Amino acid sequence: MMNQSNLEDLPRSALEECDRLRAENAHLQMMLGIPSWTSAEPSPTTIPIEVGSESNAGPPAPEKKIALFRSLFRAREDVYAVRWEGRNGKSGYSPAGAMDWRAIHAARPEDRKKVARKTRMLQPLTDNAIRNHLIGKLSIGIYPLLPDETSLDRLVSLVSVSSSENFAQYSFLARSTFL
Repeated sequence: MMNQSNLEDLPRSALEECDRLRAENAHLQMMLGIPSWTSAEPSPTTIPIEVGSESNAGPPAPEKKIALFRSLFRAREDVYAVRWEGRNGKSGYSPAGAMDWRAIHAARPEDRKKVARKTRMLQPLTDNAIRNHLIGKLSIGIYPLLPDETSLDRLVSLVSVSSSENFAQYSFLARSTFL
C-alpha cells in the first residue's frame, strides 16, 4: 500500500523520467544526424479550451465531419470506389457507377464487358457518399492518383536492410521541405 510520501514522490519521479527520456532522444537524434526541432522547454500538457465555443457544444455537425474527411483523404472528386463481396468469398473495390443493363444484355456475350465499360456512368464523390461511409451504410475507397497522374498525398515505403538510415534521411528531407 502506498503512503503519503510515496504519492508525493510520484510526480517528481515522472518528471525526472521525462527529462531522462528527452536527453536520450536528443542523443539518438544526434547519432542519426536528425536536427532537433523541439524547443528546450517542454510543451504544455494542457490544451486551452474556449468556453462557449462551438467545439464544446457536443459532437460536430455532419457537415464538419464530411469536411474533415475531405481534408484528410484528398483524392479525385469525379469518381470513388465501392467495396463488394462475392458469393464465393472474394471481395474488392470497383468504381461506383450506374450501368446501362439494357445495352449490356442486348450485346453479344463476347462484347458485354466492352459495352459495360463504354456505357458505365461513373459517380462523383459526393457529400452523400461520404456521409453513408461515415455512418457505416457504405464502404468506399478513394482514388489518390489524379487524372493528370499526380497525387495530393505522399506515400513512402522505407523497407530495406538499412531502414533506420533511410528513415533518418527521409525524416530530415521531409522536415526541410515541409512534407
